[in-house]
Amino acid sequence: DGKSYSFGLHNGLRASELATILKEQEIFQTVEVQTPNESTLLFRLKQPFGPFLSLLALPLIAQGPYTLETESPDQITFTANEGFAPGRPFLDKITIKIFADEEELRKAVASRELTGAVTPAELNGWRRYTVQLPRNIAVIFNVEKEALRDEKTRSQILQGLPLPEKKTITIVTSPQLKSHAESLISQWREQNVEAKLEIVEDATLRGKTMPDRSYDVLIYGIDAGIEPDPHRFWHSSQATGAGLNLAQVKDKNLDTLLEAARKIVNDDERFAKYEEIERRIDELAVRKILEPLTITYQISGKIKGVEEVLMVTPASRYNLVWKGYTNEKRVAKE
Repeated sequence: DGKSYSFGLHNGLRASELATILKEQEIFQTVEVQTPNESTLLFRLKQPFGPFLSLLALPLIAQGPYTLETESPDQITFTANEGFAPGRPFLDKITIKIFADEEELRKAVASRELTGAVTPAELNGWRRYTVQLPRNIAVIFNVEKEALRDEKTRSQILQGLPLPEKKTITIVTSPQLKSHAESLISQWREQNVEAKLEIVEDATLRGKTMPDRSYDVLIYGIDAGIEPDPHRFWHSSQATGAGLNLAQVKDKNLDTLLEAARKIVNDDERFAKYEEIERRIDELAVRKILEPLTITYQISGKIKGVEEVLMVTPASRYNLVWKGYTNEKRVAKE
């Protein structure tokens, strides 16, 4: 019925302990968590919720392969978790180093300090992975601002058509996305749109600018996550405060589609509904995708056993790190 999910647990995990942890988390406040026995977790929902399994894929409990040992501004060290359910990791420690710039990172690679790196540079003898993440750099129009309330005006801007009357707007973005904003300013000037640029540091952008919706146009990275549920980005209930409806769209037809999609348990049917939602968003002319976000990471030949994983965030490359190893030996068959 799409409202009940039962999970068997690895040896060493206790259902009662996990249930206590999960019940304290906000996303499970409307979910009944049951423990028929110590090796089974049962979730009961009040109504079908298609993305539920994706929520369970998030790191909800501290049962990972490594535990935090030390942390500083430029380095984080983790030690192997002896009680990790699938088995103790082969690598005793993992240290993540943070560099000020690409040049410092290349020096560390040259001095053989590193066995893995996030860099587009070619590293001889290293395995290279370039992956597109479910995240897009997007231009978002704030439809509550006077200059952008008219759907026809927004559509003309996105189609590259000149406006009959001059419009003055402010583009807000982070330092990392400044080049995207500058390209738009040049393009829109030819369309009779005078755009001013305001650069805001990431912390201020997320902590004040976005919650206050204090922008005409926002250039930002939209992270769809493992389940591209668009409800949190476009439903009218998410149009203020901490909600992620950054365009402040309030469209009844769109709301109906978003609510219906969440109740569809079948993946193919739900994703078909997502496509319908995307078409409605395009009709409203509130957003333009500039480019997808990709990440290039490389691993030294010293590390063996590393497998490619589904990349949802840059940190996803660590999901199977517990399988990595550096040494091996032959063992006689019994």
